[in-house]
Amino acid sequence: MSAQSGIHIDSVSNNVSPLDVARALHRERGFVWLDGDGGSEPGRYSYLSCRPVEEIVVSGGRDPLSSLPKRSKNTCRAGELLDAPQWIGYLSYDSIWSIARSAAAPRKPPRHRRNGSTPSMELYRYDAMARFDHQEHRWLVVADSRSAAQKLIGRVESASRRPLTSGACDSTEHEARVRSTAPSEHATAIAKALEAIATGQIYQINLARRFEADYLGEPFRLFENMRRHSPVPLGFFLQTPHAAILGRSMETFLRFSAVDRYLQTRPIKGTCPREPLRVFSLKEATKYLQTDPKEHAEHSMIVDLMRNDLARVAEVGSVRVAKSFDIQEYKGLYHMVSTVECAVPKAIDAETILRATFPPGSISGTPKTNALDWIEALEPGPRGIYCGVMGYFDRQGGFHLAVAIRTAVVSDGVAEYWSGGGIVSASQTARELEETEVKARTFLNCFPSERRNAVDRSSD
Repeated sequence: MSAQSGIHIDSVSNNVSPLDVARALHRERGFVWLDGDGGSEPGRYSYLSCRPVEEIVVSGGRDPLSSLPKRSKNTCRAGELLDAPQWIGYLSYDSIWSIARSAAAPRKPPRHRRNGSTPSMELYRYDAMARFDHQEHRWLVVADSRSAAQKLIGRVESASRRPLTSGACDSTEHEARVRSTAPSEHATAIAKALEAIATGQIYQINLARRFEADYLGEPFRLFENMRRHSPVPLGFFLQTPHAAILGRSMETFLRFSAVDRYLQTRPIKGTCPREPLRVFSLKEATKYLQTDPKEHAEHSMIVDLMRNDLARVAEVGSVRVAKSFDIQEYKGLYHMVSTVECAVPKAIDAETILRATFPPGSISGTPKTNALDWIEALEPGPRGIYCGVMGYFDRQGGFHLAVAIRTAVVSDGVAEYWSGGGIVSASQTARELEETEVKARTFLNCFPSERRNAVDRSSD
């Protein structure tokens, strides 16, 4: 045991990967995996656990932010990784309809009916978390008590002895065709958004298409395939009693240290596919994204929006853009990202921060309030979890939340996935449609029929 860094799991071979452990534990109640890619600072660590000991579940119609966990009264007796995850879960995009006194809230009543019994927020507390450091290739456990740590260690150790199941998904589970919002329907929504922009009602809006497929296989198998097609620093798998959430996000909404009083957001806006006839290199992508008028305007507006959102909770004069128009390379595409940060006064807590900033600006638009109304008017149905946030709260009152993009929700035999992009005055409908399909590849590539054929346009 190390007083500074938690409990070493010395009996587990370093050759046992987080994927090995996940395959062994994914059928356990409340299994969770924060899946880091090891390739960047946000993805340095992976965390796994199961069998939560406490839950916070808020249904639609109730304000979820008033139920956020407070700073833990427990000392971390099994180690001192107080910034490690304790509560893990999500806050759905649809919770905007029930969050009171939000800095940005829809002004009009919702067009789409929501199921009032569907959770708008689910958070689960784990009394022990297994952490894998991808840089040091080392397992640790941080826990509320020695007994909780030992129970989880036993489960993790069993992963090194248990026969591992195949990582390949059975093709029979994936032969269903994917249904989607018809391209013509999405094009019509884009045209209406451009009209709203031309008349000054909004300046930017994020519009999304819905994809879905019948899926009777194990959600974890689908996640493995999504993971293979889309390596990202902020992977997320959570099995809840009613659904499985499968996230492959690369976008940090907010990261807050309650000790250092440091708040950071890293909005993504600007996408370039890594495909033949378009872009072949990082150099070419950088030139295109940083000089294209549409991509530049789209990104600049969201950075300004996030600066304003952070200013609502920041120490006066502390908001700054630490890095701007940075190009990040991912499998299949490039993204443009900036980093905005600030210092936060001691009186400000997680609830106050989220009331001032939720939902993320990059997936709503500017002005945010108007954009939310237009999203509801133009999209084909409720977003649900998509474009909400997912991640964790630690024992100190801090948190790290990713934007719920590239996210599938599997429930009642259906896998649902959304894909969208930002619309500004310079947007071209054909390019925007192409972008939704590029981003949907994380999901579509998991289905053999979709790899053989284009997206089903039978509803056109």
